Amino acid sequence: MADFRTDKIKGLLADVRFSPIRVKLEMLEKAESLYCLLETSKQYPYEFVCSKITGYNPGGEGEIEILEGSSVQADVRLFILELSKTVSQPAAMLNQPAYSIASLAEELGVCDKTIRRWRSFGLIVRYLVFEDGIKKLAVTQQSLEHFRKQNPEIIKKASSFNRLSEEDRQNILELSKQLKESRPDITRSKAAKLISEKTNRSFETVRSTLQNAEQKEQSDIYLPRKGKVNSKIQKQISELYAGGKSVCDICKMFGCSRSSVYRAINRSKAKRIEAVELGFVDSPDFQKPAQMRKIEEKKIFLPSPVEVSTSPDDVNRYISRINKIRPATRDQEREMFIKYNCLKKLYQQEKQTLNLSSPSGKKLQKMHKRLEEIEKIKHAVFQSNLRVVINIAAKHIGKHISFAELISEGNMALFRAIEGYDYTKGFRFSTYAGWAVVRSFATLTPSDSLPLEDSVHTDMRNVDASSVPVVEQAGRDLEEVISANLEPKEQFVVKSHYGLDDPSLIKKKKKTLKQIGKELGVSQETARQIELKALQKLRHCLSVDMFDKLLK
Repeated sequence: MADFRTDKIKGLLADVRFSPIRVKLEMLEKAESLYCLLETSKQYPYEFVCSKITGYNPGGEGEIEILEGSSVQADVRLFILELSKTVSQPAAMLNQPAYSIASLAEELGVCDKTIRRWRSFGLIVRYLVFEDGIKKLAVTQQSLEHFRKQNPEIIKKASSFNRLSEEDRQNILELSKQLKESRPDITRSKAAKLISEKTNRSFETVRSTLQNAEQKEQSDIYLPRKGKVNSKIQKQISELYAGGKSVCDICKMFGCSRSSVYRAINRSKAKRIEAVELGFVDSPDFQKPAQMRKIEEKKIFLPSPVEVSTSPDDVNRYISRINKIRPATRDQEREMFIKYNCLKKLYQQEKQTLNLSSPSGKKLQKMHKRLEEIEKIKHAVFQSNLRVVINIAAKHIGKHISFAELISEGNMALFRAIEGYDYTKGFRFSTYAGWAVVRSFATLTPSDSLPLEDSVHTDMRNVDASSVPVVEQAGRDLEEVISANLEPKEQFVVKSHYGLDDPSLIKKKKKTLKQIGKELGVSQETARQIELKALQKLRHCLSVDMFDKLLK
């Protein structure tokens, strides 16, 4: 992911990447409006930033995290840019003018690179689709006006420049040639400085002109001397290798030895690994190296992956695919989380001993494979619990938010829950994830609940008649706990919404929150809050299996 200054805003971007397109577009507008309010010299609570962008306050226990204004500004700009990559928003849909980089440069009489350089001074850019159907970097009118207000001198200075003519460009290249002949060891930076002083052109204009000429003519006039690998060459080697170039070809291009090329490649890999930070839930199982090696080597059950979208468009097809996924048993689920957290701890331990200047190729390969296995387990846990999201979403369907959008929101909550789940507590992950999904739905815009279409319910209700006695017993146990721990109004809401009025029924008769609200004489949202309060109480007094049965 891009280089954020704060983990909180980086995490927020990860959280909203599976949001419905409509929600993402709203967040982009809110984030841009927020940026116009921020000041470098001030500090801001993360809750303020999150609420301004998403519309809800994350709250939570513990100290309020305060962020520096400059960091928030930089990260909000990056948040807008990265989030805009995930949607294809036509520029014509905006309620304000928007310019591509090229059209804005023409409007202001500057070059494209000048506009791009302004990003480092605070200009917000985002991706938009223009009339030609191409997604391009763009600047909105709101962003441009804010930048004008904050940086009047930069705008004034840029407008006083004239574009570089072809005659001027040729003059710069001729001076460069003369300098190189008289001073063979001169660097591009030094040459650009001397030419800039002589031609009264900006250093950046001259430097970029020389660099462009090198790239166009495939010249190596100002590249470092052959055999020397600096940070720039190291990056180029890494990119060429990733693009399929052989080590032999790279050696010829840069005049380097094979060991120098492999060292450059490994250093780049080590930097990428260093940037990956994995949190893990520690356990007594991870205290001895021998125990951890045994866990790492043990083969565990992983459900066969099924190709499904995290933001379904065709709900029935989506449910059909989910039904093909074999769910994990309690023991299999526990084994997955033990290995998942063990591998993450091993990864973090090895990262601490990683030599960035001279990393071991074998160690890097081992860490890369370990990271792939971590992602594989996480994906398996995610897919095997998608049914939980569907079951809970079916109880919260509303006329202002579609079933598909609820599933998308619930999938985000499920994905986050994997990181926070502590398998040592004893309760099943589906219980923990179910509560996370319910809380996630509580933050959505209030809407009138509506019953879900029968076709959707039918796909998820394959009940075996032989399970009737078990269902009846579970219903009686649940009835006793509800009666003993909930207020009368809370009992009514839970029993009505989850179809517990008659525990002998296999196909439960469930009421929507709208119907329950009407019977109680309260709003749908009030009924929802009563339900959430009741579930909080039940979470602490129900057994793991019973709470599971309630949510399913």
